[in-house]
Amino acid sequence: MSRVFLAEETRFHRKVVVKVLSPELAAGVNTARFEREIALAAGLQQAQIVPVITAGEVESLPWYSMPFVEGESLRARLAQGPISVPESIAILRDVARALAYAHEHGVVHRDIKPDNVLLSGGTAVVTDFGIAKAVSLSMTEGGQERLTLTGSGLGTPAYMPPEQAAGDDKADHRADIYSFGCLAYEIFTGKPPFAGMTPQQMIAAHFQKTPDPVRNARADVPPHIATLVAQCLEKEPARRPQTARDLLYALDPEDKVPLATGRPRLVVIAGALAALVLLAVVAIVARRGGGGSSAEPAVRSLAVLPFVNVGGDSAQEYLADGIRDELATALGKGAGVRIIGRSAAFQFRGRRDLDVRQVGRVLGARYLLQGTLRQASGHLRVSAQLSDSASGAELWADTFDGSPGDLAAVTDGIVRSVRGALSPSSASRTSSRQTSSPEAYDLYLRGEFLLQRRGAGVEGSVQNFSKAIAVDSQFARAWAGLSAAYALFPYFNGTSPMELVERVESAARRALVLDSTLAEPHVSLGLSYWHTGRTAEAETELKRAIELDDNDLNVHLQYGRFLLSEGRLKDALQQLTRAKTIDPVSPIASIWAAYAQYGLGNVPAAVAEADRARQMDSTMLPVANFSAALNLLMKRKDLAQAVMSHVTIGNTMSYAPFVLAATGDSAKAFAVLSAMERRPIRPWFIDAEYASVYLALGDTARALASLERSASLIPNSWTLFLPITDPLYDSVRESPRFAALVRKAKLDPAKFAVAGGGRGR
Repeated sequence: MSRVFLAEETRFHRKVVVKVLSPELAAGVNTARFEREIALAAGLQQAQIVPVITAGEVESLPWYSMPFVEGESLRARLAQGPISVPESIAILRDVARALAYAHEHGVVHRDIKPDNVLLSGGTAVVTDFGIAKAVSLSMTEGGQERLTLTGSGLGTPAYMPPEQAAGDDKADHRADIYSFGCLAYEIFTGKPPFAGMTPQQMIAAHFQKTPDPVRNARADVPPHIATLVAQCLEKEPARRPQTARDLLYALDPEDKVPLATGRPRLVVIAGALAALVLLAVVAIVARRGGGGSSAEPAVRSLAVLPFVNVGGDSAQEYLADGIRDELATALGKGAGVRIIGRSAAFQFRGRRDLDVRQVGRVLGARYLLQGTLRQASGHLRVSAQLSDSASGAELWADTFDGSPGDLAAVTDGIVRSVRGALSPSSASRTSSRQTSSPEAYDLYLRGEFLLQRRGAGVEGSVQNFSKAIAVDSQFARAWAGLSAAYALFPYFNGTSPMELVERVESAARRALVLDSTLAEPHVSLGLSYWHTGRTAEAETELKRAIELDDNDLNVHLQYGRFLLSEGRLKDALQQLTRAKTIDPVSPIASIWAAYAQYGLGNVPAAVAEADRARQMDSTMLPVANFSAALNLLMKRKDLAQAVMSHVTIGNTMSYAPFVLAATGDSAKAFAVLSAMERRPIRPWFIDAEYASVYLALGDTARALASLERSASLIPNSWTLFLPITDPLYDSVRESPRFAALVRKAKLDPAKFAVAGGGRGR
């Protein structure tokens, strides 16, 4: 694609590489657009990525510069002969690390091949990130045709995934994963999957043929690595590993690859860096204390893993999950302890005999608390173990036997012991389970178990919390759980938030009278005030919740959503980023961060976040809703339909009718809405859903009428559905009727009832 020059940057007297697009390619490129697109690549700052320094134009030829890397290309190294399996894996891990970082920042490479992998200083680095995509997106009308006529290509046939070869504008980061598979295949076998063919034959083979298994050519490749290569080379993107972090996990040398002594320096370095690259969790939360030092870190990172239900009785899962959550809550209140997020810890649910060193690296945790629980025939046995992941040493372990009624006392005992092991001065502190009734405590754990599962479980959680309060009316945390369940009811049951105000607020206030240190009731009050238009009071409560528990994912998540609805997008992204830091594998945190990024105009980052959320849980309704909306905005209708196909339409707020209408099936869209109206509880948001369908059909008059009907019933209903900055409303945003609706929602028409709706701020 370019002509490459080695040059000296005179200001700093350093060598740089200057790449000038070929005249044939430059003729079809919009230079201003090219510079804008390449700016995304220039933002990548990671050890395995050769960054873009600057870009410009001379005599109508776009150019860009990069640092000069001493060493050789992987292509040159392959020409010298076979590369050992350990060294090959180390190279692939470096490439995967670069891909993971770039993809998470919204940049796709589109031309992964040995020529773009450089070996320098005992490590591998990747060059030309985002350049092929920048050229492609910068093509002027007719540019693609000129590109074809000149015989140039955006990508390299030997490494080109089928969707990219087909010119599919929906091709995403998984195209790089296919090219990575081609690269891995060549590293191990000495040739790409489809060698000895013309470029046209190669492209056809990517569509039609399955390459010979790697182990047919190289028997010493570990079976699981050969399987990984084959998975990367799947024709359908959905059948490949979905993220580059998945590649890193599969390539972990300490877990699965037996490395011989005396291995090359490249492998030694890669092994030493293993703690930095496993999964997305590490990049965000790895703030662990250093091992081997006599001084304890100021903040100790602790992961409380889900306890294993040894008996296998699914009816007892609530106990195994409940004891984990109780321990995490109590230990998180200790000074100097940072608890790793729930979603991150639950990656290891049900797994025993874990390698504590590896799990510590994955979670970014210095200490791990794990255990088992068995309850049968009136007998309870709980075993717990605290380990130091840096050394692998066991710091404390014990087994507790008793009756099921002793569970609360057992959790107190574990908390005291763990605190004593981490910091002897805090060993005397107790947890705050707040009830002496085993029955109330058991009902509370059942309620929490159901509340965590959302959906239909929210109604069951209300029943269990209410029963716990009936047994012990002084149980503050049961009151707090009840307030949280009522606050979430409108999202899953269809009941209007106006009908639940008194129940949410009375339960929350009762909880605070009994225990003023609880953050959860303040979140419930914040949601209730927000849902009913009392925004100043809502923000006060949400800020108070953060003061009480800054390490709670839900606190930052709900405050971030509130700020989104107010149009304070930068502040919202700050809160949502904090939520992701607490729990990096929370799909709900990622999807709302995607919404904030889109509102701020950071479309590649929004796409990356939405893809990340969907890979974690494509069935979660908010994830499906915004992913579908984003794909519609980007003219990817098929993908929007595919996203919503995972969703069961019920009493919950779904974008499914909107997607149906936007993709041409208006009859089915209205049929779905009509069916919802006929249910025993008419969803409070049904009029807003009708409005979205009318907007998709271009009927703005009926859309506004539906929005007005919705606002007359629930003044601030949009804040529950999606923030008012939603691009869904752009076609009616400048209407006087829309401005009146904005005023009714107690928002500023000068900000929201104008083109763009406050986005990009």
